[in-house]
Amino acid sequence: MPDGAQTVRTLFRRKLLPEKIEAYRQHHDAIWPELEKVYREHGIVSVSCFLEGIDLCVMLEVDGALFDRLSPQLAKHPLEM
Repeated sequence: MPDGAQTVRTLFRRKLLPEKIEAYRQHHDAIWPELEKVYREHGIVSVSCFLEGIDLCVMLEVDGALFDRLSPQLAKHPLEM
């Protein structure tokens, strides 16, 4: 990250349907290289995901200025769907 950039940490917590947990694990065991590239381009420095029961926890570290500016584009990106 460039000197002077502000790193922002955010935690998202969502509930998964119990019957969807195994499918989630199989689909998300490893980050897709294409998704990692998109994350970096939009200011996401690191992503950590873990399950606690049926709660999915996602910790993001982002370049605050870059992420704020580009997050609307990221929300519409086809790899995010």
